[in-house]
Amino acid sequence: MKSQISSLKLLCLALLFSSTGSVFAAGASAAFTDICTNGEEWPHPYMCENREMDLVKQRVVVSITPDAQHSGHRGAFYIGIRTDGQARANFTQNGWAGLNGGLFEPVTLHDSLPGGTQQFVVLDRGLLCPQIGGGTSELWAGYGILNEQGEMMIQNYKNYLSKGITYEHLVRTYVQHEMTENQRAWKVLEVTCPNVNGDTNN
Repeated sequence: MKSQISSLKLLCLALLFSSTGSVFAAGASAAFTDICTNGEEWPHPYMCENREMDLVKQRVVVSITPDAQHSGHRGAFYIGIRTDGQARANFTQNGWAGLNGGLFEPVTLHDSLPGGTQQFVVLDRGLLCPQIGGGTSELWAGYGILNEQGEMMIQNYKNYLSKGITYEHLVRTYVQHEMTENQRAWKVLEVTCPNVNGDTNN
């Protein structure tokens, strides 16, 4: 029963956040799970105390599905968080990293973007709110590709490679631009956490 509920939730989220309304097109979703003292896992919000248990940790898994036509292109997957409208951090291969302006750091950068749904565990210990702090936080996920226009622009800037600008930096620049231009990033989770003296529950 629990697995059926989780599967249904993932399907609904995929439908909600798909750019075209089709689960087979590009889209992203998040599964937010509460884990009780006895190890039981249930979609958030689940009241462990109703079963005389404590909520011991939470898990957030982000799924990103690229459009089939983008498979095989050079590209990258991105996951980020913003609080009260301000971008705060990216999830990277080494975990969460703060933003200091400039390019977003991708979760993964690929010479050949894989097809199918890619999953990333962005939280698997402790509780969410103590880690992200007070305010309304949004988790965003998306991907970009290096299209023909980007390839041409990189060729036009190849002379800059000898001036301290790496090829990877140029790739990331145009991949991020392509993602933004095509609005291929989706809000997959929104959580409001209490401030120091607040009483809002996550």
